Amino acid sequence: MSRLLHLSFWLDGRTIDRDGVEQLLEAVAAQNRASDEAIFRDLAVYDGDLSNVIQTSRPLTNRVEDIMAYLPRNISDSMAIEVAATYDSVGYDDVSQTLVQNKRRLVAKRFGSKYGWQGLYFNSFGPVRLDWYATKNFGVPIEVVEAAKHPDRAHRNFIAMIEALRRNYSGPLQMARELIELFNPRHLVIYSDLDLHPLTAHTIYHREIDDFARDLDAIVALHEKGGLYFTTVSPDDPAFVQPRRVTANYGYLRSELGPDWVEEITTRIDLAAAQHRAGVELPPDEIRQLLTDTPGATTELLGNGALVTATDAPFDYVEEPFLRLFALASQTVH
Repeated sequence: MSRLLHLSFWLDGRTIDRDGVEQLLEAVAAQNRASDEAIFRDLAVYDGDLSNVIQTSRPLTNRVEDIMAYLPRNISDSMAIEVAATYDSVGYDDVSQTLVQNKRRLVAKRFGSKYGWQGLYFNSFGPVRLDWYATKNFGVPIEVVEAAKHPDRAHRNFIAMIEALRRNYSGPLQMARELIELFNPRHLVIYSDLDLHPLTAHTIYHREIDDFARDLDAIVALHEKGGLYFTTVSPDDPAFVQPRRVTANYGYLRSELGPDWVEEITTRIDLAAAQHRAGVELPPDEIRQLLTDTPGATTELLGNGALVTATDAPFDYVEEPFLRLFALASQTVH
């Protein structure tokens, strides 16, 4: 099964207009400047839902202005725009046992707030979602890991390969930084398999540091009552997600490790939820200090907020910072 890596951000309830789409595509193009190959491969514009396609094209171009020429002058809240592009990554060739440069598929999507059934996509994923194909392209093949264990002359070469392959995630991470600077979003999350939740995120950004404490309320609510991370919806809304306590869905990585890992995180959230009091306020400086000092994650302080990334992203989640914030909140209450 091919799993995708995603990036979504939220703009205080707003979607992005035509100028915003152009800025988004410029950011996508900036990830491919080292190549002369066509960055943008095809596009589609939908109005209302996927069944109503009002524009399609295969432009094969490096120029953002070529893409913009195909888009409607007025992009309404009922429209969605999908532009397929490429991204550069380093891969391992098992025949030559060397690293090679690859072009992979990256799709940029803009969702209007009224697109889809009751705004399904906007409510679920925000105004923008980027999809990198596929998560496995950010990993290190097992044969490289095994080769690096043998103390021979090639040992150092394979160690260097592992370091280069793990740097592939720096592309999505740099994209996150650029989008934060361009759009000043309130929230931004990098996640996989369409599983949008604080404890299944590989990277999380909040413009205000206090929102990391508010995430504790979200984790408890999503665990016990269900719903969406950043949007309030009723249980009969098509975007509604069932309570995690019922589904035990805490990410494919934990599921692949086995039922014990799923049970462990579910049990820990059960305990945290039992002790947590919604709305507890934590001093911003203490939140910053905790995020900066927590092992298993890297924190970049940006203005009043922070960008937090799991150390082994995208093959690990931002888990430990939230568990420690639960402990800190419990101490504050008592």
